[in-house]
Amino acid sequence: MERAEKIKRYIGVIVKRLLMVAGILIVVLFVLENVFKIDIAESSFYLVIFNIVAAGILLFIYMVLVFLCKR
Repeated sequence: MERAEKIKRYIGVIVKRLLMVAGILIVVLFVLENVFKIDIAESSFYLVIFNIVAAGILLFIYMVLVFLCKR
């Protein structure tokens, strides 16, 4: 019984973190397209660069949030 509760908790944490990452990615896309006037779909090169930069930014934010939550 305890193991099932632990699995439920981990699934809940994973879902919350995935939703958080998806929300951050949507905000980054909105800012790039509306504030900096960068059309991501214009070129596959820009799309690759955006994906690499977005992954780096999201990884950094995720690591900071995990560090702050554990303190």
